[in-house]
Amino acid sequence: LTVSASPAAGGTVSGGGSYAAGSTNTVAATANRNYIFANWTQGGIVASASPDYSFTLNGSETLVANFLPFYSLTVSASPAGGGTVSGGGSYVGGSTTNVTATANNGFEFIGWSGDGTGTNSLLAVMVNTNLNITANFAAIGGNVTLTVITNGQGAVSPNLNGRADLKQ
Repeated sequence: LTVSASPAAGGTVSGGGSYAAGSTNTVAATANRNYIFANWTQGGIVASASPDYSFTLNGSETLVANFLPFYSLTVSASPAGGGTVSGGGSYVGGSTTNVTATANNGFEFIGWSGDGTGTNSLLAVMVNTNLNITANFAAIGGNVTLTVITNGQGAVSPNLNGRADLKQ
């Protein structure tokens, strides 16, 4: 009985060796860090989805433990009080997921930064590496303080349209 891991960096396997035909054998697969166990295959056909697989040996057999990489999707909000972001976590490589930004009262979502781009609050992400995505928010409404410093003669007075007119 021959056992191997694919990819080799994905994990370790045990249970291979010489056994009598007709005997019951158990093989075991343990994923390494940043990998998950997918399945055991024999001749390219899935034999078991369990990392511990017991079976009757019918002769010389080769089993492959298949592992998949997984990656971290880290999400954050800027400023932290501007809103919430969902969709972060660990994902199998090649997975597609959605990251969603939701503005708190008094804020609006203005766009993504880091490993995400765009201005739609729903962002579809393909996870093929570790990612860091920030949802950016801006305060809306409220009072704004404007300080005007004059240089020389003149005066500044506000008008009703929210602009300032400079009078000399």
